[in-house]
Amino acid sequence: MTAMAERLGDYRLEYLVGRGGMAEVHRAVGVAGPNKGRVVAIKRLLPQLAADPIFVDAFASEADVSRALRHPGIIGAIETGIQGDTTFIVMELIDGHDLAQVIQAAAEKGATLPPTLCCYVAHVVALALDYAHRLRSKSGEPMGLVHCDVSPANIFIGNNGQVRLGDFGVAHSRLVTTALTEKGIAGKAAYLSPEQIREERLSPATDVFALGAVLFEMLCGRRAFVGKNTQELLKKICAGEVPRVRSVRDSVPEKIDAVVARSLAVDRPGKEPTLTDRVRRVFPGQRLVRYATAAHFAIDLELAYDHESASDAALSGLLRGLFPS
Repeated sequence: MTAMAERLGDYRLEYLVGRGGMAEVHRAVGVAGPNKGRVVAIKRLLPQLAADPIFVDAFASEADVSRALRHPGIIGAIETGIQGDTTFIVMELIDGHDLAQVIQAAAEKGATLPPTLCCYVAHVVALALDYAHRLRSKSGEPMGLVHCDVSPANIFIGNNGQVRLGDFGVAHSRLVTTALTEKGIAGKAAYLSPEQIREERLSPATDVFALGAVLFEMLCGRRAFVGKNTQELLKKICAGEVPRVRSVRDSVPEKIDAVVARSLAVDRPGKEPTLTDRVRRVFPGQRLVRYATAAHFAIDLELAYDHESASDAALSGLLRGLFPS
């Protein structure tokens, strides 16, 4: 980590935390204004993309969305700003690790993550997604948000055990999402839904699929979809070629296995589900239909794990074991 003296608005950048395909995040501290002394994260568009109107518009859209999102399961935006040609988002700094790091740390120790805690993480994220999907503008119109990039790298677990979903960078609209997909940015291949790959209409079920793939990976320590190359991987996703969780890790309870299988179903409901749809379970020979909404996914997740052994404190203890100081 290299110390920096650069200033952006009322904040001094301290060091680079991470860089993705579209933006970079720095740890920063407020040096003036109402947040003086506060440690934050600042996200800004990569310099080489600042002249591309598609990326500039997408980042501006993320800034707009970030200001609207206020949920305990979503990383909060403190403010947004512009300095010269640079648009930036000031966000809560999560003192902890992203889920990709957690899964990797467990693999390096030859350990598996407790199924109950895996479901707990997914449940928190599902509720956060449901909130985002139902968000309305100030005028009361549905915003129609779909995250489009739910992946382990965008789910964060604080050292206090709190779970947060971040990075709504490609969630503004289907127009922006399609344009970014052509540039190879929107979503990570292993977590794309069949409808994203086919450039079909997106819906809350799109994010359900991605979260199902994340839950599979937490439980099994490997990705749900693998291929020799990206083309083979995308074909497997569209064909629904994914093993059942219990075929990889037979200690996982059947009810959890069934919930994951339904979240990864290729078929989406053609209409709002009835009560019967909501409580449907997996039977041999039945063609699965994916959860229509993140709320329905959350309902079944809530029924699938032991709440007495799942908590922020339990997650905090897990992190201490995986990342000893």
